[in-house]
Amino acid sequence: MSSDPSRILFAAVAAGLMAAPAAAQRPIPPEDGRAPRTLVARLAPAAEPARAQFEDDEENPDACWTHDYVGLSQHPIGFTLRKPGLRLLSNRIPMHPIGYASRRYSSYPGLTYGFGANGFQAAVAVMEAVKPGTDASVLFPGFGIQKQLLGNPCEYSGQPSVSVGAYGYTGHGHDGVAAYVAGSQRVVGTEETDHRGYVHVGLEYEHFDGPAKSSNSVRPFLGVTLALFRQKLALNMEVAAKSPWEPGEPFAIMATVPLYKSYGISFGIKSNGFDTRFSGPF
Repeated sequence: MSSDPSRILFAAVAAGLMAAPAAAQRPIPPEDGRAPRTLVARLAPAAEPARAQFEDDEENPDACWTHDYVGLSQHPIGFTLRKPGLRLLSNRIPMHPIGYASRRYSSYPGLTYGFGANGFQAAVAVMEAVKPGTDASVLFPGFGIQKQLLGNPCEYSGQPSVSVGAYGYTGHGHDGVAAYVAGSQRVVGTEETDHRGYVHVGLEYEHFDGPAKSSNSVRPFLGVTLALFRQKLALNMEVAAKSPWEPGEPFAIMATVPLYKSYGISFGIKSNGFDTRFSGPF
Protein backbone atom coordinates (compact mmCIF):
# COMPACT_ATOMS: atom_id res chain seq x y z
CA MET A 1 0.00 0.00 0.00
CA SER A 2 1.48 3.43 -0.90
CA SER A 3 2.84 5.75 1.78
CA ASP A 4 1.04 8.94 0.76
CA PRO A 5 0.99 11.91 3.19
CA SER A 6 -2.62 11.43 4.27
CA ARG A 7 -1.96 7.88 5.47
CA ILE A 8 1.17 8.97 7.34
CA LEU A 9 -0.82 11.78 9.00
CA PHE A 10 -3.63 9.47 10.15
CA ALA A 11 -1.17 6.86 11.42
CA ALA A 12 0.82 9.44 13.39
CA VAL A 13 -2.23 11.07 15.00
CA ALA A 14 -3.86 7.75 15.89
CA ALA A 15 -0.60 6.36 17.32
CA GLY A 16 -0.12 9.47 19.43
CA LEU A 17 -3.62 9.29 20.88
CA MET A 18 -3.47 5.58 21.58
CA ALA A 19 -0.08 6.00 23.24
CA ALA A 20 -1.42 8.40 25.88
CA PRO A 21 -0.21 7.09 29.24
CA ALA A 22 -2.59 4.68 30.86
CA ALA A 23 -1.91 6.43 34.17
CA ALA A 24 -3.62 9.53 32.82
CA GLN A 25 -6.94 7.70 32.95
CA ARG A 26 -6.51 6.03 36.38
CA PRO A 27 -8.74 7.55 39.07
CA ILE A 28 -7.02 9.69 41.73
CA PRO A 29 -8.34 9.24 45.31
CA PRO A 30 -11.12 11.72 46.10
CA GLU A 31 -10.40 14.85 48.11
CA ASP A 32 -12.85 16.63 50.41
CA GLY A 33 -15.59 14.21 49.49
CA ARG A 34 -15.41 15.04 45.78
CA ALA A 35 -15.69 12.41 43.06
CA PRO A 36 -12.41 10.83 41.81
CA ARG A 37 -10.63 12.70 39.01
CA THR A 38 -8.18 11.49 36.41
CA LEU A 39 -4.64 12.83 36.12
CA VAL A 40 -5.66 14.57 32.88
CA ALA A 41 -8.41 16.43 34.71
CA ARG A 42 -6.07 17.25 37.63
CA LEU A 43 -3.57 18.91 35.29
CA ALA A 44 -6.22 20.78 33.29
CA PRO A 45 -7.35 24.33 34.15
CA ALA A 46 -10.11 24.24 36.74
CA ALA A 47 -11.62 27.64 36.07
CA GLU A 48 -15.07 26.17 35.50
CA PRO A 49 -16.99 23.57 37.53
CA ALA A 50 -16.89 19.93 36.47
CA ARG A 51 -19.14 19.09 33.52
CA ALA A 52 -19.73 22.79 32.82
CA GLN A 53 -19.36 22.06 29.11
CA PHE A 54 -22.32 19.68 29.28
CA GLU A 55 -24.81 21.53 31.44
CA ASP A 56 -27.77 20.02 29.62
CA ASP A 57 -26.55 16.42 29.71
CA GLU A 58 -29.31 15.37 32.11
CA GLU A 59 -31.75 16.23 29.36
CA ASN A 60 -29.46 15.15 26.52
CA PRO A 61 -27.50 11.94 27.27
CA ASP A 62 -25.63 12.39 23.97
CA ALA A 63 -24.23 15.87 24.75
CA CYS A 64 -20.83 14.53 25.84
CA TRP A 65 -20.01 13.58 22.23
CA THR A 66 -22.48 15.39 19.96
CA HIS A 67 -21.35 18.76 21.33
CA ASP A 68 -17.77 17.72 20.52
CA TYR A 69 -18.91 17.23 16.89
CA VAL A 70 -17.72 13.62 16.89
CA GLY A 71 -18.51 11.97 13.57
CA LEU A 72 -16.89 10.94 10.32
CA SER A 73 -18.10 12.17 6.94
CA GLN A 74 -17.68 8.87 5.04
CA HIS A 75 -17.77 6.12 7.68
CA PRO A 76 -19.81 5.25 10.77
CA ILE A 77 -18.66 5.56 14.38
CA GLY A 78 -19.43 3.43 17.43
CA PHE A 79 -21.58 6.04 19.20
CA THR A 80 -25.33 6.18 18.61
CA LEU A 81 -28.10 8.48 19.80
CA ARG A 82 -29.60 7.63 23.20
CA LYS A 83 -32.03 10.54 23.44
CA PRO A 84 -35.30 9.54 21.78
CA GLY A 85 -36.69 11.70 19.03
CA LEU A 86 -36.16 12.99 15.52
CA ARG A 87 -33.02 14.92 14.54
CA LEU A 88 -33.50 17.25 11.60
CA LEU A 89 -30.66 18.08 9.20
CA SER A 90 -28.74 15.13 10.57
CA ASN A 91 -26.70 12.40 8.85
CA ARG A 92 -25.67 10.19 11.75
CA ILE A 93 -25.26 7.18 9.44
CA PRO A 94 -22.94 8.20 6.58
CA MET A 95 -23.94 6.66 3.24
CA HIS A 96 -22.50 6.83 -0.26
CA PRO A 97 -23.34 5.18 -3.61
CA ILE A 98 -20.93 2.24 -3.50
CA GLY A 99 -19.05 1.56 -6.71
CA TYR A 100 -20.50 4.52 -8.59
CA ALA A 101 -17.60 6.35 -10.26
CA SER A 102 -18.00 10.00 -9.35
CA ARG A 103 -15.83 13.05 -8.98
CA ARG A 104 -17.85 14.07 -5.93
CA TYR A 105 -20.20 12.48 -3.43
CA SER A 106 -22.36 14.62 -1.20
CA SER A 107 -25.35 14.06 1.01
CA TYR A 108 -28.30 16.37 1.50
CA PRO A 109 -29.21 17.06 5.14
CA GLY A 110 -31.19 14.02 6.21
CA LEU A 111 -33.23 12.77 9.14
CA THR A 112 -32.06 10.59 12.01
CA TYR A 113 -34.39 9.07 14.60
CA GLY A 114 -33.12 7.85 17.97
CA PHE A 115 -35.23 5.21 19.67
CA GLY A 116 -33.94 5.80 23.21
CA ALA A 117 -31.50 4.38 25.74
CA ASN A 118 -31.17 1.09 23.84
CA GLY A 119 -28.89 2.89 21.38
CA PHE A 120 -30.90 2.07 18.24
CA GLN A 121 -31.16 4.68 15.48
CA ALA A 122 -32.43 4.89 11.91
CA ALA A 123 -31.71 7.44 9.19
CA VAL A 124 -32.87 8.46 5.73
CA ALA A 125 -30.77 10.52 3.33
CA VAL A 126 -30.45 11.52 -0.31
CA MET A 127 -26.97 11.20 -1.82
CA GLU A 128 -25.75 13.14 -4.84
CA ALA A 129 -23.02 11.93 -7.21
CA VAL A 130 -21.48 14.02 -9.99
CA LYS A 131 -20.36 12.05 -13.04
CA PRO A 132 -16.68 12.35 -14.03
CA GLY A 133 -16.01 14.86 -16.80
CA THR A 134 -19.46 16.46 -16.51
CA ASP A 135 -21.50 18.67 -14.23
CA ALA A 136 -24.44 16.27 -14.39
CA SER A 137 -25.51 14.86 -11.04
CA VAL A 138 -27.67 11.90 -10.05
CA LEU A 139 -29.51 11.27 -6.80
CA PHE A 140 -29.67 8.11 -4.69
CA PRO A 141 -32.16 7.83 -1.80
CA GLY A 142 -30.92 5.65 1.05
CA PHE A 143 -32.01 4.19 4.39
CA GLY A 144 -29.83 2.96 7.26
CA ILE A 145 -30.08 1.46 10.75
CA GLN A 146 -27.53 1.14 13.56
CA LYS A 147 -27.52 -0.48 17.03
CA GLN A 148 -24.98 0.13 19.76
CA LEU A 149 -24.07 -3.11 21.52
CA LEU A 150 -21.38 -2.12 24.04
CA GLY A 151 -20.26 0.92 25.98
CA ASN A 152 -21.56 4.33 26.91
CA PRO A 153 -19.54 7.28 25.54
CA CYS A 154 -20.64 9.51 28.43
CA GLU A 155 -19.35 7.15 31.13
CA TYR A 156 -15.62 6.67 30.72
CA SER A 157 -14.90 3.11 31.84
CA GLY A 158 -12.13 2.08 29.46
CA GLN A 159 -14.67 0.11 27.43
CA PRO A 160 -15.12 1.18 23.79
CA SER A 161 -18.55 1.78 22.31
CA VAL A 162 -19.26 -0.83 19.63
CA SER A 163 -22.10 -0.75 17.11
CA VAL A 164 -23.34 -2.74 14.15
CA GLY A 165 -25.36 -1.33 11.30
CA ALA A 166 -26.33 -1.44 7.65
CA TYR A 167 -27.64 0.81 4.89
CA GLY A 168 -28.94 0.47 1.36
CA TYR A 169 -29.70 2.75 -1.56
CA THR A 170 -31.12 2.64 -5.07
CA GLY A 171 -31.28 4.77 -8.20
CA HIS A 172 -30.37 4.96 -11.91
CA GLY A 173 -29.98 1.20 -12.26
CA HIS A 174 -27.27 1.23 -9.57
CA ASP A 175 -28.18 -0.37 -6.24
CA GLY A 176 -26.01 -1.17 -3.24
CA VAL A 177 -25.90 -2.30 0.38
CA ALA A 178 -23.34 -2.08 3.16
CA ALA A 179 -23.03 -3.72 6.59
CA TYR A 180 -20.48 -2.73 9.20
CA VAL A 181 -19.14 -2.96 12.73
CA ALA A 182 -17.67 0.21 14.23
CA GLY A 183 -15.97 1.01 17.53
CA SER A 184 -15.25 4.39 19.12
CA GLN A 185 -13.59 5.51 22.33
CA ARG A 186 -12.47 8.71 23.97
CA VAL A 187 -8.77 8.25 24.66
CA VAL A 188 -7.66 11.74 25.73
CA GLY A 189 -9.35 14.24 28.06
CA THR A 190 -12.42 14.39 30.30
CA GLU A 191 -15.49 16.61 30.58
CA GLU A 192 -13.34 19.17 32.43
CA THR A 193 -10.47 19.51 29.96
CA ASP A 194 -10.20 21.99 27.11
CA HIS A 195 -9.28 19.32 24.54
CA ARG A 196 -10.48 15.76 23.95
CA GLY A 197 -9.49 13.04 21.51
CA TYR A 198 -11.42 10.07 20.10
CA VAL A 199 -10.37 7.09 17.99
CA HIS A 200 -12.71 5.18 15.64
CA VAL A 201 -12.04 1.85 13.93
CA GLY A 202 -14.30 -0.38 11.89
CA LEU A 203 -14.84 -2.94 9.17
CA GLU A 204 -17.36 -2.50 6.36
CA TYR A 205 -18.76 -4.95 3.80
CA GLU A 206 -19.95 -3.33 0.56
CA HIS A 207 -21.85 -4.71 -2.43
CA PHE A 208 -23.32 -3.03 -5.51
CA ASP A 209 -25.15 -4.02 -8.69
CA GLY A 210 -24.71 -1.66 -11.64
CA PRO A 211 -25.60 -1.67 -15.34
CA ALA A 212 -22.11 -2.81 -16.35
CA LYS A 213 -20.82 -4.77 -13.37
CA SER A 214 -21.44 -6.02 -9.84
CA SER A 215 -18.87 -6.38 -7.12
CA ASN A 216 -18.29 -6.59 -3.37
CA SER A 217 -15.51 -5.80 -0.96
CA VAL A 218 -14.58 -5.75 2.74
CA ARG A 219 -12.54 -2.79 3.89
CA PRO A 220 -11.17 -1.57 7.25
CA PHE A 221 -11.29 2.10 8.18
CA LEU A 222 -9.69 4.34 10.82
CA GLY A 223 -10.78 7.73 12.14
CA VAL A 224 -9.65 10.32 14.69
CA THR A 225 -11.63 13.19 16.23
CA LEU A 226 -10.00 16.12 18.05
CA ALA A 227 -12.34 18.43 19.99
CA LEU A 228 -10.31 21.58 20.68
CA PHE A 229 -10.49 24.82 22.68
CA ARG A 230 -13.55 23.93 24.73
CA GLN A 231 -15.71 23.04 21.73
CA LYS A 232 -14.59 25.98 19.58
CA LEU A 233 -13.24 23.70 16.82
CA ALA A 234 -13.43 20.01 15.88
CA LEU A 235 -11.21 18.06 13.49
CA ASN A 236 -12.49 14.75 12.07
CA MET A 237 -10.00 12.72 10.05
CA GLU A 238 -10.50 9.32 8.41
CA VAL A 239 -8.93 6.93 5.94
CA ALA A 240 -9.98 3.54 4.53
CA ALA A 241 -8.46 0.80 2.41
CA LYS A 242 -9.42 1.13 -1.22
CA SER A 243 -11.90 -1.25 -2.80
CA PRO A 244 -11.07 -3.08 -6.09
CA TRP A 245 -13.14 -0.61 -8.14
CA GLU A 246 -11.45 2.50 -6.68
CA PRO A 247 -8.18 3.94 -8.04
CA GLY A 248 -7.25 5.46 -4.67
CA GLU A 249 -7.89 5.26 -0.95
CA PRO A 250 -10.84 7.26 0.44
CA PHE A 251 -9.89 9.79 3.10
CA ALA A 252 -11.13 13.04 4.61
CA ILE A 253 -9.73 15.83 6.79
CA MET A 254 -12.66 17.97 7.90
CA ALA A 255 -12.93 20.90 10.32
CA THR A 256 -16.18 21.88 12.02
CA VAL A 257 -16.90 25.32 13.48
CA PRO A 258 -19.82 25.23 15.96
CA LEU A 259 -23.00 27.21 15.39
CA TYR A 260 -25.52 25.90 17.92
CA LYS A 261 -25.17 22.85 20.16
CA SER A 262 -24.46 19.90 17.83
CA TYR A 263 -24.93 21.94 14.64
CA GLY A 264 -21.95 23.49 12.87
CA ILE A 265 -20.32 24.35 9.52
CA SER A 266 -17.86 21.78 8.13
CA PHE A 267 -15.19 22.17 5.46
CA GLY A 268 -11.98 20.45 4.41
CA ILE A 269 -10.39 18.02 1.97
CA LYS A 270 -12.18 14.84 0.95
CA SER A 271 -11.45 11.93 -1.40
CA ASN A 272 -14.11 9.40 -2.37
CA GLY A 273 -11.55 7.01 -3.89
CA PHE A 274 -12.11 8.43 -7.38
CA ASP A 275 -11.30 12.10 -6.93
CA THR A 276 -9.90 14.48 -4.27
CA ARG A 277 -11.29 17.96 -3.79
CA PHE A 278 -12.23 20.68 -1.31
CA SER A 279 -15.53 20.08 0.49
CA GLY A 280 -17.38 23.05 1.92
CA PRO A 281 -20.75 23.91 3.42
CA PHE A 282 -22.08 25.41 0.17
